[in-house]
Amino acid sequence: MSGDGKPAAGGGLRVLLVEDEPVARMAATLLLKRLGHQVEAVADGPAALSTLQAGGGCDLLLLDLGLPGLDGDEVARRVRTLPLSGPAPRILILTATAVAADLERCRSCGADGVLQKPLTPELLASALRGMAPLRETAAQDASQDASQDKAFDPSVFAVMRESLPAERVATLIAKTAATLAQYRATLEAARTAGDRTAVAAMAHKIAGVAGIYGCAALRRAAQRLEATATSEAAEAAYREMDAAFGPALSWLETMAG
Repeated sequence: MSGDGKPAAGGGLRVLLVEDEPVARMAATLLLKRLGHQVEAVADGPAALSTLQAGGGCDLLLLDLGLPGLDGDEVARRVRTLPLSGPAPRILILTATAVAADLERCRSCGADGVLQKPLTPELLASALRGMAPLRETAAQDASQDASQDKAFDPSVFAVMRESLPAERVATLIAKTAATLAQYRATLEAARTAGDRTAVAAMAHKIAGVAGIYGCAALRRAAQRLEATATSEAAEAAYREMDAAFGPALSWLETMAG
């Protein structure tokens, strides 16, 4: 396989996925494999750097922007300076917001593109075919905005049901519901303690998981809370997110069947 992102004769890219959220990492891995790519997944930036330095070459580095400790843009910046044995990988950064500040971070770190979460099979397939440049994000956002009024999106389970036994899908959904409930409790504790930074961090995690598993209303509410956590608008955003939680957990229970 070549390092310029083109598939080799086998048809798939070697992808190094860096995502700290276990549920999101599992879902992205499944999507990538379903599209015919080889995937190695790690949970943080240092692990990604160690993998590359140890000779674990890849065609594509797929990085979450909001990694703990070492953000995705800093990981990308360091990768660009590594003395790699083979061609440098292409880099795509994942972000839940894709606001102007995030795009600028991605441009300045040497990334080849940015994708807005939640990932869908169509979005991921399109990006890996053409390695969508940063300037295409606005069009991508406009496309996603067309479905902003949806509370739930059952289509996200189509790939899982095609790839996994029904009982495995049910287990994944149950784990997702438990993860969301755990994150909610952690956010509540941070809110009670007045730790707005921790509130924003947990809202980011909730938005990521909710988006991947089709809880669109909860994702939007959590994104608003993340964006407003340090402002006077935080309380209204929190109430919106709190109101979306019950329906989201009930819907996941229904989808688990």
